[in-house]
Amino acid sequence: MDKKQVIVLASVGALLLSVLIALIAVMTRQIQPVRGDFTPPPFEENVEIGTPEVPSSAQYGTVTVSEGFAFGMMATPTLEGNDLALYLASPATNTVWLLVRVYDESGNLLGESGLIRPGEYLPALKLTTLPEGDTVRASVLSYEVPTYYSMGAANATLHIQAAP
Repeated sequence: MDKKQVIVLASVGALLLSVLIALIAVMTRQIQPVRGDFTPPPFEENVEIGTPEVPSSAQYGTVTVSEGFAFGMMATPTLEGNDLALYLASPATNTVWLLVRVYDESGNLLGESGLIRPGEYLPALKLTTLPEGDTVRASVLSYEVPTYYSMGAANATLHIQAAP
């Protein structure tokens, strides 16, 4: 072998050795979990146990998002003062905690509930800001029990009705 071949082989060998060392370092490194500044939301204080009794004229329905994640809610809630009568219900068969956020048409947060356990419902959500229009977007979030990992979300456009 001439000198040029020896240099090429030594360079390739050094390169392979450095790649092998880097690969071993990456594989044996301790994986650190990602930690954020997540603060678990509190449980909703204004819940009631059971299923809501809504008027027969109300547009109330139940939606199954995935196994263990379903909810019931009015499509046409009424607004009386700052209370939006959603009747958000978490069926007893749920395996997740629910939370609802209500936004106006521009995407501004109007109100947020606390966590709702399976078998509970929230008759009305107190809004911190009143909507300017008659349409809002409700986002129902689900959290795994007890880790608070997100188990998905569902969005619905709701048409606010005048309170009787």
